[in-house]
Amino acid sequence: MQQVASDNASDNASDQNNKKRLYPFEHEGQWDLARRVLTPDPLSRKRQKLIVLEKYNRSIERGKGFKTMKEFDSCLAKLESKCGNFKKVRLTPGEAAPSWAPIQQDLWMRDTMTVLQHILGDIRFASAMKWGPEKLYNSDHQRVYSELWSGKWWWRKQVFLRLFVPL
Repeated sequence: MQQVASDNASDNASDQNNKKRLYPFEHEGQWDLARRVLTPDPLSRKRQKLIVLEKYNRSIERGKGFKTMKEFDSCLAKLESKCGNFKKVRLTPGEAAPSWAPIQQDLWMRDTMTVLQHILGDIRFASAMKWGPEKLYNSDHQRVYSELWSGKWWWRKQVFLRLFVPL
């Protein structure tokens, strides 16, 4: 009896974690549909409608999709804006630009420091981050260069900085 209560408590905790992870979507099916129509390049509105709405997509199990586009849009509007908002910047070539350069070019960008703060502050990335160089070797004792932090450049920069910056 005690084991059953313990199992139910862990199931409830798991459900709560899953709801937090999938918010604002009700379940993984909705999350997957949104991901499919929005990444890597968003589909047209008409194609989105054909894929995410239960009444058009018969492969969706009832209750696993969206009833209306308004419901779909509502979920998207609730998504947390990570790393700040995008802003549109219009670039105009200078006098030194080649003649074939476009007259104007639109660019969408975010504040780099806000993005960096978000990445560094997210504990999910902690295990993938390296703060200093490492020398890696394979089974034949040969140096392996696979990441920036395993390369000679980072090693030289760290050694150079240690000469001038007290740690």
